[in-house]
Amino acid sequence: MTFDPPVAGPVDMQPGQVASGSYKIKTVAASTVDGSKIESEYPVSRDLTYVGREALQTAMGAFDACKFTNKQTTGTGAAAFVTIFTTWVAAEGPYRGQLLKIHTRPEDSRPEFTTERIKMTYTPK
Repeated sequence: MTFDPPVAGPVDMQPGQVASGSYKIKTVAASTVDGSKIESEYPVSRDLTYVGREALQTAMGAFDACKFTNKQTTGTGAAAFVTIFTTWVAAEGPYRGQLLKIHTRPEDSRPEFTTERIKMTYTPK
């Protein structure tokens, strides 16, 4: 999977500030049967809103985290769908900038779900 351009966000946001952007996701799937490849590309636009700092307790421990909400539209026209999710990113320490947790709201026929990092290895350079 390739993101073009690479997904990025501003470094110094204030609570309530929104950063909008768009990119394309390119995927290549290879068949394990005959080696044939299927390539796809679709546009994604997003509105990333900085909520503020929040204490977050995870399986990896306690973090001072930056909390964001993200409204993401994938595809175009009738094939487009919107996903709204909340993310928490480590605000400081060796994991600063790393995604810690994602919570996706239920919409249409898609279920609510939460994913959380349970292990990261930090190797200083």
